[in-house]
Amino acid sequence: MRSKLYLFAVIMCSCMLFACGEKKTEAETAPADEQTATAPEQDPGAMVASVNGYVITAGELSREVEGLLAQFGARVPAEQLQALEPKMREQALENLITKLLLLQEADSLGIQPSEQEIAAELATVTSQFPSPEVFQEQLTAMGISAERLNSDIENHLKIKSVFEKATASVNPVTDEEITGFYNDNVDTFKVPEQVRASHILFKIDQDASEETRALKKNELAALRE
Repeated sequence: MRSKLYLFAVIMCSCMLFACGEKKTEAETAPADEQTATAPEQDPGAMVASVNGYVITAGELSREVEGLLAQFGARVPAEQLQALEPKMREQALENLITKLLLLQEADSLGIQPSEQEIAAELATVTSQFPSPEVFQEQLTAMGISAERLNSDIENHLKIKSVFEKATASVNPVTDEEITGFYNDNVDTFKVPEQVRASHILFKIDQDASEETRALKKNELAALRE
């Protein structure tokens, strides 16, 4: 699971969100013909948004949503995941817009990873899997070609370089600053007691014997206790 999530992180670049406030605001406040919402049922080539002239399609949005669902699917119950899907679509669109703005910033800065850097990052991604064969099986299962993977890795490295340039002059946060911030904002870190109700279901075949039904009933009674 960890290796699969690592692959999603590189492919989707959805973890690459940081405060590019001025450019993000510019995209969000563009005229209606510059940024347009779309219904999920539209065809994959339909425009979802336009960021400084670059069109995001419904197909790209769907793939981003699939990435988010894959990341959260193992930790969120199916019924909750379904309820969260509209919110995830919003987050997926924000991710795509932010990624595009970061890539456009990388282009404006003349950032272009070398073939050696791309190959090294690909080797890092591959090393997260038990074997190259398992890695290739995972790519096939996700419908990702070698060309697309190389392109995604290139974009990942571009965004990484933008981060590094943006934070080069930022001093590392010290342990004392972390402790001071926590002590000054203790209330914001308090989480009230919470309860999550779940159902435990026993599946019984229609032609199950009375003995099997009685056994399941006893197991259920024990769980209730």
